[in-house]
Amino acid sequence: MQLYPKLSLLEWLLAALGVVVVAGIVWFGVLHPGDPLYVSALRDRARLSAEDRLVLTNTGMLLGEDGSTRSGTTLWCGRINEEVDRSVAAVTRHTRRGRPMLLGSALAWAPRSDAERRMIAQCSERLGPPALP
Repeated sequence: MQLYPKLSLLEWLLAALGVVVVAGIVWFGVLHPGDPLYVSALRDRARLSAEDRLVLTNTGMLLGEDGSTRSGTTLWCGRINEEVDRSVAAVTRHTRRGRPMLLGSALAWAPRSDAERRMIAQCSERLGPPALP
């Protein structure tokens, strides 16, 4: 009993290539449809509408409780519609494939832990006051 149809090597390679192409379309088209994953996660958590403006800035590495840097992390900071009391933060790390992986997020008006409060405090220090119009 033969489990696989009798195909030539070329036919097997074409079938494998088709699977790879479809997987790539699904990965990039469905899981990453525009905004990076951490931006989408922050927009979802903050329940932002399409009209709300969220611009994140890479502010460097996240600092731990003792002031040491968390190697490999990136702290993204931003404000919703440039309002100081609506600050947001996200911490990412790059995977081995180079894609950003969300480690955590924080909202200034609803922190859930001390770690989130530290993230927002670091963002406030790094971003400074908002620019005047």
